[in-house]
Amino acid sequence: MFWSPRARKEAEKQQVENQRLAHKKELRKANKKQLQYNNKLLKEKLAEEKRIARKAAQVVRKREKAQKAEKAAARALEKQHQKQKSNSQKALQLSQKGKRAASEYAARRQKRVRRAEGGGAGESSDVAPAAPAPIINSRGRKITRPARYI
Repeated sequence: MFWSPRARKEAEKQQVENQRLAHKKELRKANKKQLQYNNKLLKEKLAEEKRIARKAAQVVRKREKAQKAEKAAARALEKQHQKQKSNSQKALQLSQKGKRAASEYAARRQKRVRRAEGGGAGESSDVAPAAPAPIINSRGRKITRPARYI
């Protein structure tokens, strides 16, 4: 095939342009690959730093937990010593108490004097009227009414 000088120049220009574009495309690809590789290295480095930080935090937490457990054990031991000390003092006091005194009868209660309300020759009684008997529920507990209902 015969090429005219003008067509040949245009074909060469086109070929040079195509090579330039191909080269540019190759450079973009290489640049993209390099960026991806750099990002991968950065991610790995950050992940490694995070892992090291987690390990350090774990060591700190373990140390704090051990210290806390040690303090708790020391408190428990101290509490046990105090309990033994108080128990031994109680035993000593009981042994020094001696014989048990004979139980005495409780002082007899005075019987309440029942008087009719408002009766008599205008005498005022020194004894205040007795409080109403407490209300007891079915379980045997005393029920106290609020003051506003009394």
